[in-house]
Amino acid sequence: MYFYYILFIICLILGLQRYKFQYSAFLLMFIVLLILGAIRSATVGADVLYYCSEFKTMTYEKIYDEEHDFEPGFYLMMCLFKDYVSKDPMTFIHFIFIVYIVCNAWFVSKYSSHPAFTFFLIYALTFYLFAYNGMRQSLCHALCLLCVPMLYKKDRYRRLNRTKILSLICVKLTIYRGLCSNTDIFERFSKVVCLLKQKGLMPIKRSLTGSLKVRPKRLYLNIYTALYCSLVIALSFAFHKSMVLLLVLPFFRYGKWFIFKAKYLFIGLFASWIIGFTIPFFIADSLGALSVIAFSDRYETYMTNSQHIGEVSYFSNAIHTFYFLFLVYFGRKRKDPFLITSVFGRIFANILSPISWIFNRLMDNLLFFMIIPMSRIWFGKPSRERTMFRIVTMIYLLFRFYGRIVREMESIYTIGQRDFIPYTTIFN
Repeated sequence: MYFYYILFIICLILGLQRYKFQYSAFLLMFIVLLILGAIRSATVGADVLYYCSEFKTMTYEKIYDEEHDFEPGFYLMMCLFKDYVSKDPMTFIHFIFIVYIVCNAWFVSKYSSHPAFTFFLIYALTFYLFAYNGMRQSLCHALCLLCVPMLYKKDRYRRLNRTKILSLICVKLTIYRGLCSNTDIFERFSKVVCLLKQKGLMPIKRSLTGSLKVRPKRLYLNIYTALYCSLVIALSFAFHKSMVLLLVLPFFRYGKWFIFKAKYLFIGLFASWIIGFTIPFFIADSLGALSVIAFSDRYETYMTNSQHIGEVSYFSNAIHTFYFLFLVYFGRKRKDPFLITSVFGRIFANILSPISWIFNRLMDNLLFFMIIPMSRIWFGKPSRERTMFRIVTMIYLLFRFYGRIVREMESIYTIGQRDFIPYTTIFN
């Protein structure tokens, strides 16, 4: 237990370094957390032994067996790893963690100006500790993070040479127009172009001279948004179906609806907390009626099981809601898609977590993105508001981290189930 507290202090010290030392501190923290996760023993993580047993018995013929709990993509990765890398199950577990931590580090370095502090938040908010046990969900979420740049203009324009792409499109259309001698065929082609224009899939307009001009912003927006959604869906059904929640990111990235304003986010947070602890049985019945759209029997069970109502602390949800109200207030001057995503994750968690604790785990897919606005506001311009934000944030981080440790100790002493305490390595 004390090992994790000491690691918390070390990561905090590294995260609070000045700007010019942030990347050095980030690299050091990354190496430390990578090594700790990559050399842990099979007893660190409640489900590690089960993953190891599945790894040992899995074959290509069993990938689609209904009796197995995991998604087929994960089983396929097991089989390929056994054939081409190693037959040791712990090597596979460590490989999953390495992919997870590398993808998270890449995301942090790309979207945070203070990556060391942002990486510290991943540890302090216990997302890192969850990766010790929730390996499939953490792996799938990490892979989905690689798709996020597709939703940002500067990344799209840098990733593909816009001039070459647009020139190629215009040249092909011009050649087709010049070589086409049959008027009827060209008219049919023009109708197709007009239909695509109406649908917004290929926004093209004609100038007075009859040449074709392409408006690249809308073209790129449609292509890359569709590609992002396709990849997220593929990764979700291959590794962890809960990741379909990330399909909301394009709406928060491009949407300009009134509900994204700070005052409506305030209302949504407060109302969701009230709804969650006043009418959980009604929500459970409503969710059960929607279980027909569940992706699998497991998620249908999550939506219909009402035996865990009341297990989640309403006080804990109140603290989380209170902090998000602060976060929205301090980030109100800027529209941040990551902030909006995390706020909606908190709203859904407030409503659904009183039914079952599992929904808190599923909503972590959206809550993860709070690390970006938290880091940005923490290192904002010096002011009284920033000082207040730092105090409230530090209290919240201690509350969340200490609460996770306490729940782990209670689990050990009451039912004898261990997750990440005590920490042991493969060399012990």
